[in-house]
Amino acid sequence: MSNWKSAKAKRVLAALEKIGWQIKRQKGSHKTLSREGWTDYVFAFHDSDEIGSKMMSRIGKKTGLKLEDLYMEKIKLPNAPESKGHYSPAVVHNGLIFVSGQLPRDAETGVVETGAIQAQTELALRNVEQILLEANSDLNHVLQFTIYVSEMELWDKVNETYARILGEHKPARAIVPVKDLHFGTKIEIQAIARVKN
Repeated sequence: MSNWKSAKAKRVLAALEKIGWQIKRQKGSHKTLSREGWTDYVFAFHDSDEIGSKMMSRIGKKTGLKLEDLYMEKIKLPNAPESKGHYSPAVVHNGLIFVSGQLPRDAETGVVETGAIQAQTELALRNVEQILLEANSDLNHVLQFTIYVSEMELWDKVNETYARILGEHKPARAIVPVKDLHFGTKIEIQAIARVKN
């Protein structure tokens, strides 16, 4: 059973804090849910209360918390412009980070690198790295890369740059040859990583 001392409760509380709610202890195991600056509370509960579907429905109605906010955390870089497409730069779920395909494009300025494939590869990998750092991870915690290249003849140079940056870490990897990539770039890199312990 999931109660307010369980791992599920920690996820609920973390999600509530992100949207401005906080738990206030009253007496013993009795707690209330409120917003900073509020003199009243939304509802009260005890540590032993079960966090089931009824409780989650009640929390959602009172606070606006959505189940996707609880189980999926969307990651974006603080200074990066909003994505033009309908996607998140990364999503965290159950300790795993799913990073959307990253092009060799400066995350803050939007300037696209269309020069040598080595420079394109490094910038795409650094974009993945920035997102992972924002999600409490790094390149050493990547489980799998999927790399899209516009010409297989470029692969040796891509692999050389990739190996230099990844060092001893050798995650699973797939290479997918494609015809065209956005903005005339020659590489796009997608990743799955785990959150640091």
